[in-house]
Amino acid sequence: MMRVEDERKAKLIARDGLREWFVAQGFRVDPAPVWYANGGGDWYAYRKIVVPHRECECNFGEPMQLVVWPSSLEGFELEVVGEAEGLWYKVSCYGVTPSELKDKISKIEAALVAAWNALV
Repeated sequence: MMRVEDERKAKLIARDGLREWFVAQGFRVDPAPVWYANGGGDWYAYRKIVVPHRECECNFGEPMQLVVWPSSLEGFELEVVGEAEGLWYKVSCYGVTPSELKDKISKIEAALVAAWNALV
């Protein structure tokens, strides 16, 4: 018998057909936190950043993460969030279609990390 949480995860991402793709790319897929209410989805995907990057001051040596949120109108938002010199930054790319996500995720990740590395 499937646990309620596992059943919820399967139901949440089945409509997008991307769970297997995200997992194959090294992402974890989980239900969105309760505070996430942009109307685009009730799940998110995340994994450690795979390109060289400067550390977040708050991560205690742990690698930063690339986070993918579904957004309204069948798009996605990718983000890198971290603390630098005591300030919090969110670097993002939004309005990404599913096909763009699959074709350009490495390029988007590299651009977000380059922007993060260039801060302060």
